[in-house]
Amino acid sequence: MAQGAEPEPSRPTKRDAQSVERLRDAYRWTPPTQPASKAGREAARVGPFQASSILDLAFTLSGIGLGLFMVMHTSLLSSVLGGPHTLNVVAEFLERYYLLQIGWPPLVLLALVHIVLSLRRAPATFRQQRLLWRQMRWLGHMDTITWGFQVASAIFLGILIAIHLWVQLTNLPITAEKSSDFVRNNLWFTIPFTLLVAGHTAIGFYRAAVKWGVVPRRWAYVLLGVMLLFYMGLGYTVTALLLAVRA
Repeated sequence: MAQGAEPEPSRPTKRDAQSVERLRDAYRWTPPTQPASKAGREAARVGPFQASSILDLAFTLSGIGLGLFMVMHTSLLSSVLGGPHTLNVVAEFLERYYLLQIGWPPLVLLALVHIVLSLRRAPATFRQQRLLWRQMRWLGHMDTITWGFQVASAIFLGILIAIHLWVQLTNLPITAEKSSDFVRNNLWFTIPFTLLVAGHTAIGFYRAAVKWGVVPRRWAYVLLGVMLLFYMGLGYTVTALLLAVRA
């Protein structure tokens, strides 16, 4: 080094406390300031955030309604655990009071509302779906994986449920023998349908509980596992028993 030359400044090896704090401040979110005037506060209250929250709540409630229906439907089908005669008694009760004919129109309407509201969040384009798949693989997080399953299962369930309703409503009254014939001749339909219904319902309850803070996340994971195992096990047990029914 030449005489009288200034030494080169040493390169810092680590960040000091002030630089770390500045970095945090750059990425820290600060809430917007509230409007000072009463008119400004009213305008802020009735805005896109409130509308989005209302639509999210409606989406959650419609999903819970459909999930509760599926729980009731599975419970009625599980009467076959007491034998084909028990299932026929339950079906006869529903037919006697026209509960199926009365119940399916509002059920279909609720399903359509749920589907329309879900389009706000679901990836509609191929690019969005590819990004979702890439994010699922990269993050490997439970919420991302369950969301991806919800999106994929919803597409198939929309088709399978339409087929299921058409078959059941055009072949009334429901009996254990008719259900057994359908299951036996259409295992390609029944096996994935049971899996998708149980998975979509259980994950829907899990996501609603976590999103709205009903259940702590660590307990929600346990709740998800219990519901999945219970309803999938019950659904496939009912399927096996219907296969054993003979006319």
